[in-house]
Amino acid sequence: GSGGPVAHAGRALATGPNDPVWALAPQMVLAPALWGGGEPAEARRVLEAVTRTGQAAGIPAATVYALGNRAAIALDEQDEPAAEALATEAIELMQRSGLEDHPWAGMAHIVYGTLRGRRREQALAADEIERGLALGERLGAWQLIACACLALAEVRHRQNEPVAARRLLTRVRDMLGSLPDPGDGFDRLERTEKA
Repeated sequence: GSGGPVAHAGRALATGPNDPVWALAPQMVLAPALWGGGEPAEARRVLEAVTRTGQAAGIPAATVYALGNRAAIALDEQDEPAAEALATEAIELMQRSGLEDHPWAGMAHIVYGTLRGRRREQALAADEIERGLALGERLGAWQLIACACLALAEVRHRQNEPVAARRLLTRVRDMLGSLPDPGDGFDRLERTEKA
């Protein structure tokens, strides 16, 4: 499984100072590893702690990151109302804080775009998802890139652009194939291909 990042972040949290702000970095590594490793409830618990700390310590980038990832987990679990509420909160906070182009805002853009696409607002959806994709590419964060490409493939499919959709799915397949531990990436890819 995802023993690498989960084990490293867990050790850092166990041996580091008892300081919630210090814990943000390992928690932000741990959450996506747990989620990608099939432990969404545990990931959500970590992200809720990041949200509380980010809000209490006045670190909006961490709060936006946590809200965006919580929204993505809610979307995964077919809880669109929760995903919408969390993504909207993240978008509003990033706009108030001038963080639209902060790499940690990537997932919030992707989820917000995905939800817009499901509401038949394909152009807005594509813009938001592409923004998240660009931030994922800047970070070199494969999970963000994969989520963005899969979400964008859905939009392209709805826009009757099957070639563009297939190109995005191929990009995800190639990227996952190059990783030592793609977590649940191939399952996500298959679900998107079947949708």
